[in-house]
Amino acid sequence: MKVIQRIKFAASALFMATLCACAAGYDQPDVQTANLDPVMEASTSAPLYRAQWASYSLEQKAKGREMYFAVCVSCHGRNLEGATGYRLSDTQWVHGSSFEQVMASIRTGFPEKGMPGLEGVYADQDIAALTAFVLSQQGGWLDHEYEIWALPGGVVPFDPEWFNNTPIDKGAMTQPIPTFVKPEISEYAMRVSGDILIPEGEPAFVYVQGWRLPVTVKLNGEALQPAEDVGGPLYRVPAGQHHLSLTYTTVDSHPRYKGQPLPIFVTNELAKVRRFALTMGAQRVLEKTTIKFLAVDRPLVVRRRIVDIPARSIAVGFPDQYNFAFNPITCSLVAAWQGEFLDIGPNAIDRGNFGAIALGDLRFKAPDAIGLGGGDEASCDYIKMTRDHPGAAPSFHFEREGIAYTMHSDVGLYGLEIALSRDDAQGAPVAIAMPGKLAGISIDQSASDIARIVIE
Repeated sequence: MKVIQRIKFAASALFMATLCACAAGYDQPDVQTANLDPVMEASTSAPLYRAQWASYSLEQKAKGREMYFAVCVSCHGRNLEGATGYRLSDTQWVHGSSFEQVMASIRTGFPEKGMPGLEGVYADQDIAALTAFVLSQQGGWLDHEYEIWALPGGVVPFDPEWFNNTPIDKGAMTQPIPTFVKPEISEYAMRVSGDILIPEGEPAFVYVQGWRLPVTVKLNGEALQPAEDVGGPLYRVPAGQHHLSLTYTTVDSHPRYKGQPLPIFVTNELAKVRRFALTMGAQRVLEKTTIKFLAVDRPLVVRRRIVDIPARSIAVGFPDQYNFAFNPITCSLVAAWQGEFLDIGPNAIDRGNFGAIALGDLRFKAPDAIGLGGGDEASCDYIKMTRDHPGAAPSFHFEREGIAYTMHSDVGLYGLEIALSRDDAQGAPVAIAMPGKLAGISIDQSASDIARIVIE
């Protein structure tokens, strides 16, 4: 390896050690951000869960995001999903969920539980920006009210006039997640309404998963029209706080759903990732769909649909928790991540309707690609994958512009190492294309007929 790679590795190790020290509560430089003016006044309209952080600018929340990934990510997860620390992306908060309560928790910490306080380490403006970012990622459906109407029995067409009748029952729901099940009534309509929180970031959709599942979706009093249909309608919902109502009728419902909790989620575009459950039926699905596929004592090779990774890609995971995806269409690397390998539960249980999920920290993903032509498909002819023995790391063989190449992968001293070599004896250089500078990724093209990619 070149000397520069050793220097980069040492710098990377020092950087990671610094972040770990930060997460453990050691002093770090205070970044002054005098332009951050925290909104400290309580909202006069209750419950406006987002009234305080919503006034923060994108720049301020970006500062909070930067702090989160420097200080909080190791305990609370990359997507605030929780790890050794609590989950922060839902609406269930142990120590209070108001802006002031969350900011106070960050200031003082909970040293007896392993969470250091940031007071004295960061300025109040910075802690307020961190609070605003965390609350901007909160999602859930809250404060449910319900109404139930008894409907005529037998085979009758749906009549919207039924909702002009007085409900036979209504009030505040006692359970945190509605079921839409009333076993004591054969035919009924049920409406559940409440405030929904949609995190900032990529687009979000209410997904009614199922065929012939008559559910009407209203947002802030307006009926929504489906944006897509992927085994059930998808209704686009913008980020922020809204009033959501779901109305279900047993009339025209498929028999498989009668008497069963309905599967209704908030998902991303095309329902590739289910973010959180709106109903008990959806919650049960989520609880059953985690199946971790981990490389324990040898490299694993998986070829199945993976969220955010091009179709037909081949995923490779190592016991050292280095993972990558090779696209045989472009003959290039289209993703690399560190940590656990894959959660194949959504893909396996839902019979391919949902993609598996790459676990851990994605270093890069498509459309970024590393290879002879980056992500270009021109003149790429994939041949096969081989292993020297059953427990060996895989090699990929392909041709590009009439020249045969082999891409071999392994984990070495500096991290994941990908060697790309020509199979002929011409001694011509191997030129690798990479989209600009990717942090922690270097290329050694000093040899005449082989190039090495190192992902630290």
